[in-house]
Amino acid sequence: MAGATTRWSCSRATNTWSILHQFRMVETEPHDELVNNDAYCLAKPGEIYAVYLPKEGTVTVKLEPGAYEASWFSAFTGEKIPLPPVRGPEWTSPKSPGWLDWAILIRIRQAH
Repeated sequence: MAGATTRWSCSRATNTWSILHQFRMVETEPHDELVNNDAYCLAKPGEIYAVYLPKEGTVTVKLEPGAYEASWFSAFTGEKIPLPPVRGPEWTSPKSPGWLDWAILIRIRQAH
């Protein structure tokens, strides 16, 4: 059983790292002042935001003006759930999909 648990933990860590790498999280800095409800935020303001909700609920995020793409991300399962388009300068999320390890990943919308 320990081997299965280790493989599952490694898979979860790989999923999380893949998402964070895709989101360029290494370019961000802590910006907890941009969120409420005891959430945590890593951001490169105006470009990318990762908001961690330590408990179930909603969060308001102060964004630079503009249009953004957003999705829920479960660090626990690796699941991504797209959200409707987001507009700055302030946005309130819908209620988190669950109580365990949910984050919102927000990035500036690219012109197509």
